[in-house]
Amino acid sequence: DSLIKSGVNVFMLANNHICDMGVKGVKSTINYLESNDMLYTGVGVDSKSMPVFIGDVAIINYTNKMNVKVDGVVYNDLKDFNSVKKDIEYVKENGVKVIIFITHWGNEYETTHSVEQLSTAKKLINLGVNMIIGSHPHVIQDRSDINGCPIIFSMGNFISSQIEEECMRSIGVDVEIEDGKIVKTKYLNFQIENDNGIVKVKEI
Repeated sequence: DSLIKSGVNVFMLANNHICDMGVKGVKSTINYLESNDMLYTGVGVDSKSMPVFIGDVAIINYTNKMNVKVDGVVYNDLKDFNSVKKDIEYVKENGVKVIIFITHWGNEYETTHSVEQLSTAKKLINLGVNMIIGSHPHVIQDRSDINGCPIIFSMGNFISSQIEEECMRSIGVDVEIEDGKIVKTKYLNFQIENDNGIVKVKEI
């Protein structure tokens, strides 16, 4: 509710905790988002979820980790690169000009990207991805730019109950797109704060 009221309108469901409450939990999440007219991608029930289209921009969501694998839940597995290729080909066939790939990857609490993350990023760029945004490590990782493709290896925790200093910071990204190209990328710094028992996120 808070995310929706804050203006979030697209949800990425591919992460290692999405199946923690089984197929019932996944169904209730998807039903709630659909009942509120929210777009989502990354996980489906009985069938694969499709990328999200916003104008000439496509958003693709994958995870390379899953705590519990549940019958009936189909999640976008980053280790299945054939699936990744098919999704990228699919959005290209539908005329998108900008592909944003949002992925759950990396090692927890490491502030620099891993060799595996960099290798995967290069493969995605070679397939035509225009921007890569990562999550999972719970801390901010370094940023890079390869062949004009901005990469945020980990944005950190936007909101969480973790109290370690590094886990209470995150970055957001403001992307300006014109004529089918990313023309400006601005990074925003956020801090989780406890205000008399109410957890808030403030831009700093």
